[in-house]
Amino acid sequence: MFSFTVQSNVTNPLLVWAKLTVSDPWQRVIAEDGYSRVYSSEETKTIMVYREGIHYLMIEGEFASVDYSIKTGDPAPEITPTPGYQYYEGEWSEGEGPY
Repeated sequence: MFSFTVQSNVTNPLLVWAKLTVSDPWQRVIAEDGYSRVYSSEETKTIMVYREGIHYLMIEGEFASVDYSIKTGDPAPEITPTPGYQYYEGEWSEGEGPY
C-alpha cells in the first residue's frame, strides 16, 4: 500500500500536478494515480498493490511536494529458538567427540 499527500508550492493550482506510478522489474505498470491534470485534486490518496515481489515507485510532477509512505503486508519474522552451546569438560572416548 502506497499512501501519498500532495501540497502545492505555488499559488496557481493549475500549474501543480503529480503522478505516481508503481511498476514491476520489467517496467510493466501495476498501478498509477496522481494529483490534478487527468487525476482528481484530492490531496491524500492510497494506491493498493496486491502482488508480492519487487516494485518500483516513480514520482513525477511540477510545483508540488509529495509525502509518501509504503506499508507492506509482510509479517514480522518468526524467531526459531536454537539450543545454546554446551561445553563438555570430560574426556572423549576414542571415536566420539568433536573432530
